[in-house]
Amino acid sequence: MIFILTTSCTEIFKTDLPPIKDCTGNNDICSYADSIQPIFEIYCTRCHDNQVRIEGGLDLKSYAFEDGGKNSYLIDNDDYLNSILLQRITNPNNPMPPAYGGDMLDDIYINMITKWIQAGALDN
Repeated sequence: MIFILTTSCTEIFKTDLPPIKDCTGNNDICSYADSIQPIFEIYCTRCHDNQVRIEGGLDLKSYAFEDGGKNSYLIDNDDYLNSILLQRITNPNNPMPPAYGGDMLDDIYINMITKWIQAGALDN
């Protein structure tokens, strides 16, 4: 018996990914749930997910950026440009996500994360 594959592997392994709400407009507020978490879900949680594996001890599956939260060290509220999260996603010599791991973050997503951090990295 011979089977002929009529569907691409991309369709077979397709998962439902959350939509990313664009918040780059001057008056837009970057919501963690609508804009930031979907970016993390698509680009980061394949390595930084508490259910699969946690690279570097970082879990980006859920919000934990508040003071005392497990990810709070990633955000510098006094100097957002000095935030470890922002430094890691904008470092061309050691980018996150790594080039070998899949698609890199688009500049629009980096801008959205930057805007969210600058506004206080709130869970809104």
